[in-house]
Amino acid sequence: MDLHKGLCDVIGKERIDPNYILMFHQLLQDNSENSRAREILEEHVDVIESSWDKSMQGPAYAMLAVLTEANNDWNQSNVYYERQLAIAKDINDLKLEAKALNGLGSNYGKLGEFGIAVVYLEQQLAIVSEKGDSVAEARAHFAMWELYF
Repeated sequence: MDLHKGLCDVIGKERIDPNYILMFHQLLQDNSENSRAREILEEHVDVIESSWDKSMQGPAYAMLAVLTEANNDWNQSNVYYERQLAIAKDINDLKLEAKALNGLGSNYGKLGEFGIAVVYLEQQLAIVSEKGDSVAEARAHFAMWELYF
């Protein structure tokens, strides 16, 4: 798949299947084109914010956060996770909220801001524990564990 064409095709649409964005996210984790994908999405943030509904904006910001992490730009990644978190809370999407909290907690840990990291990860753990999502709960515990080792 040509990532440049695929992402450009996605940007102009008003309604997109969330799985399409997640597909790009998965593909980019093992692909050297993540810098170009990040550039394309960042160039079109205004379109994402003005044309896409919030249920699509959250996953788009999640993908931008992960692409930014790939360049070890933890601060900019946190900006995208904060946007994802605000959208998740606005649309009451606990799964998206938990993922944003995990990303923020992990990134603040990498920045050496352990107190802030713990606050985010404890919030994530509370959400996933309440939902009974054992996989997400394991991820939350692992992220917390990483802070100490």
